[in-house]
Amino acid sequence: EFNEIYDTEHVPNILRVPGVVGAVRFRDAAPSAAGWLVYSALYLLTRADLPDTPEWKTASEIGRWAPVMRPKLKSRQRRLGRVVAAELVSA
Repeated sequence: EFNEIYDTEHVPNILRVPGVVGAVRFRDAAPSAAGWLVYSALYLLTRADLPDTPEWKTASEIGRWAPVMRPKLKSRQRRLGRVVAAELVSA
């Protein structure tokens, strides 16, 4: 349920916010010491304060994310930084 809602609703809604240029999701290769699978998302933004804007907050309330999934989250952390190097290999 988590991945289905995150991938088909939450991320597409966030990608519609002006200033969001991309999103990448990761899953740890193995469960944490507590037995959790830890997921991370990297959002590429044009400005650091975007997650605090009304547009972001509105987008994150659409669909099942807020009422169904947000209450189940065990840990949320936000880290900010600049891209200092990036290289992609085209498929």
